[in-house]
Amino acid sequence: MRLTSAIDRATLPHLGFILFVGMPIAALLPFDPAFLAATFGSPLLRAALLAGLAIAGCVMGQRAGLRLRPHGARFPHLIALGAAIAMAIAIALLDGVLWRGQLTPTYLALFQTDLLARVLSFMSRAFNENVIYRLFVFSGLVLLLAQFWRGRDGQLALGAVLAAAILAQSINIAINILWISPGGTGTSHLAYDIIRYVNPGVLWALLYWRYGFVAAEIASVSCHIVLQPLLGYLLG
Repeated sequence: MRLTSAIDRATLPHLGFILFVGMPIAALLPFDPAFLAATFGSPLLRAALLAGLAIAGCVMGQRAGLRLRPHGARFPHLIALGAAIAMAIAIALLDGVLWRGQLTPTYLALFQTDLLARVLSFMSRAFNENVIYRLFVFSGLVLLLAQFWRGRDGQLALGAVLAAAILAQSINIAINILWISPGGTGTSHLAYDIIRYVNPGVLWALLYWRYGFVAAEIASVSCHIVLQPLLGYLLG
């Protein structure tokens, strides 16, 4: 099957941009341990796998009724930016005020590093994290749930979208937070992990569903332009 027949032509420029940015990041700045294990430490394999996940996610998302390109509002980009700012402020208050006394020394030391380098690193990570866990994993879960979970009007039920969003982000957190740095297991730690790590991913997935994957990328990436300086001020 030709790519142009599997993906509508209006989507191809957006997919091309995702590959143009995401493949070099995958090759040069890997972050995901499962992604690293699957590619045996090879930069070329990482770039190729990222491309495969993006294309597969795009096809699955399109079949499930999701879109890459912005839609659903006159200015979806501004909605995405507003969501990014709101999430950045919420996380900064959580880490910098409510939870500060329980943050680990390793985490606090991160905010002693150069701000520009930290912002660029987190923005790069956010871009590809969104490709892997929103465009690929979330799209696949939505397509699966769409087979048997639809509303009375025949459209995909909100519950199915939320379930897919929570599960996709939970997989992300299990691999990238709990696997590499297991912490406390008490109720307070669980509540912190949900607020700090699960909620943002769910919000980005909902933006993808409602306004397009590009909107989710804008929100996820630009969040760090606000978040990193705020946390640097509060924790540095």
